[in-house]
Amino acid sequence: MTGMTFADKTMNLMGILIAAGAVLISFITVLLSRRQRRQDIFLRVQEILSDESMQHGRWLIHQAAESGKFPARGTSEAALIYRTLRMHNTVAMYVRRRLVSQRWVLDAWHHSLGNLNEAMRVYVTNGTDLTKWYVASEFTQLTAMAAAYRTSMPCCQPKPAGRAGTS
Repeated sequence: MTGMTFADKTMNLMGILIAAGAVLISFITVLLSRRQRRQDIFLRVQEILSDESMQHGRWLIHQAAESGKFPARGTSEAALIYRTLRMHNTVAMYVRRRLVSQRWVLDAWHHSLGNLNEAMRVYVTNGTDLTKWYVASEFTQLTAMAAAYRTSMPCCQPKPAGRAGTS
């Protein structure tokens, strides 16, 4: 056997091109699927953090940090604070593991999370024994990032210089 004919070479090349195309299409499908999963997780994060009980839990954390009075263990307020901390810590874990985009979370929640940064520091330092594990938690890292985060959205842009007739 002396060699391959032109037809054999063409058929082999076409087979390789078809296989490469199939691999490329599979890769694109995986990337699109991953992006869709991340969007779905982000929407779920939005639902969780927007929940009325989570809002109330964040308010309780602020109140406890400002007043220095921490809810007694076993009270409904303490349970809500712990649930709020667990849920926010889960969101921070999603961010760290890149299950959801850090930029998306910070764009949407940087004010809320950033406002919790100092409250979390006070709460962890002065709170109950159950809060001590939060010293190195992912949530405190996320609140610190959020406190320093600036977005291109209008909320983080300098206010325009005073216009005539406006205050």
